[in-house]
Amino acid sequence: MVNFIEISVYFIRVVLMMIPGAISYKLFSIWIGKHSEYSYRSFIDIFIFSVIDYLTFDCVRLLLNISSFEQISLLSLLSENSDISLSCVIGSSCLGIFIAVLASFITEYDLISLIGQVLHFSKSTARPTVWEDFLSSNDEWVYVRDHKLNLTYFGYIEYFSDVDSQLRELHIKEVSVFDENSEFLYDVPSLLLSRN
Repeated sequence: MVNFIEISVYFIRVVLMMIPGAISYKLFSIWIGKHSEYSYRSFIDIFIFSVIDYLTFDCVRLLLNISSFEQISLLSLLSENSDISLSCVIGSSCLGIFIAVLASFITEYDLISLIGQVLHFSKSTARPTVWEDFLSSNDEWVYVRDHKLNLTYFGYIEYFSDVDSQLRELHIKEVSVFDENSEFLYDVPSLLLSRN
C-alpha cells in the first residue's frame, strides 16, 4: 500500500509539472493553426514547454530576489522532500502564456530558418509545404488561377486555410477577375475561393 501512495504522489507531482506546458502547448497550437491529434511528439512538446515555463519562472523570481537557487520550482516539484507549491504552478502557467506568444511569433515568422538563411546554413524553410511558405511570406498582390472555372483572380491574400485541412481556401481582398484570355471581367471587394 505504501508503494501505491508513493506512486500516486509522484504522479500528482508530474501532472502538476506538466500543467504550464500543456497550457503553453495548447495556445501555441491554436495560434499557429496546428490542429493535429495528440501523439508522442505532443507530449515531448508539452514537456519542453513545461521546462521552459518553470525555468523562466525561476529566472524571474531570482531576478526579483524572491527566491534563491535552493528553491528552484521545477526541482522542488519532483523532489519527495519538498512541498508542492501551487504558486509555482500558477506563476509558471501565467508565464507560459507569454512563452506561447513568443514561440508562436518565432514559428509564424520562421525566425530560425531566417537566421539559417542569413548565415548561409540553409535554403529551406520550416514550413511543411510550398503552399504555406508562399502564402505566409507573401505581402504582395498575387494572381490566382482557377482552372476549374477558367478564371484568374488578382488581389491581396488576406487569409488561407491550414495545410492539414481537406479544404483549400483563400480569402482574397480587392480582387480583379479575368477570364481565360486575360480579359477584365469585374472587381469585387472580397472573395472566398474554396476547393477540395
